[in-house]
Amino acid sequence: MLRAITRLIVIACCLGAVGAARAQPKDIPIAPDVIIEIPAADIPKELAAFSGKWFGPFNGVRTGAYMSDAVIIVEKIASASAIQVFYAGIGRFRTNSGQPWAYRVSGAFLDGTLQFKIGDNRVVECKLNSDGTMSVQSSSSTAANRGTFRRLAN
Repeated sequence: MLRAITRLIVIACCLGAVGAARAQPKDIPIAPDVIIEIPAADIPKELAAFSGKWFGPFNGVRTGAYMSDAVIIVEKIASASAIQVFYAGIGRFRTNSGQPWAYRVSGAFLDGTLQFKIGDNRVVECKLNSDGTMSVQSSSSTAANRGTFRRLAN
């Protein structure tokens, strides 16, 4: 009996650790007015699947170095060309450690990929994977980062 209880405690702790590992870090700035709207019934399901809150780490494409943690919240999908996205994160690399960012931007789908721009220089591209994760690449003229993001509870 004691052995069975010990196993249950170990399993519960492991499941708790897995859940915690998927949690968004508390130091990523999320605007208090973020609201995720359920896509209308006329939005194709492969596009509606982007709706929600996603979290993941970014690594440098060239170096593989861990650069930052980020959250992408697809707040509203009005059509394939009218998406509202909240994008926030915090730097983790030695040159940007602790530096937060947050943007609310418009995006659009192009060939099943959600794309949005940050300023004049940075393009973020998001593609859903068959395993339920989202591949994200953030590129500018000087650097590119990529990561695999997981869906978080809204």
